[in-house]
Amino acid sequence: MAALGINVNSVAPGGAKTGFARSAPPEFLKFLESFVAKIPLGRLTEPQDIANTVAFLASDVASDIVGQTFSVDGGVTML
Repeated sequence: MAALGINVNSVAPGGAKTGFARSAPPEFLKFLESFVAKIPLGRLTEPQDIANTVAFLASDVASDIVGQTFSVDGGVTML
């Protein structure tokens, strides 16, 4: 699509902080705690982190970026 002036990229979010955990069973909360402990940044991804990446890719600042996948996961993919 780049030849048509359309840059195609993707965003791959990691574990994100959503409202799901508020109603999750205790077993899941225990799993979530151990999962967060393994994230290099030490926290779940905020929805705003994902939105910021999408906004960047949609901006003119990213006009030369094509065919990339951006992992927004606090560094989990580095492990």
